[in-house]
Amino acid sequence: MQSKLAIVGAAGLEPTMAAIEAGIKKAIIPAANMGDVTLERSKTKKIEIVPVRTIDEVLAHALTGDKKTGLIQKIKEYIPDFSIEVPRTPSPR
Repeated sequence: MQSKLAIVGAAGLEPTMAAIEAGIKKAIIPAANMGDVTLERSKTKKIEIVPVRTIDEVLAHALTGDKKTGLIQKIKEYIPDFSIEVPRTPSPR
């Protein structure tokens, strides 16, 4: 099964454009990097950009299936500090 999800950072414009061209429908990006991603309106209709602040938010958007919620709960039980903040990804210069 082909994934329809991309995880991008501030280097995000190029990977996001590649994801769009590959038919990926959702891209996860650190919330702090949302200002770094600018897409033409025609491109924004092709992909959902999801800003996330914590690792558990990443998993909530990235995982699929009936067991997703249970898996995230089990991880939180074993790793009490699981809601680690997703850091800003430095922009390439």
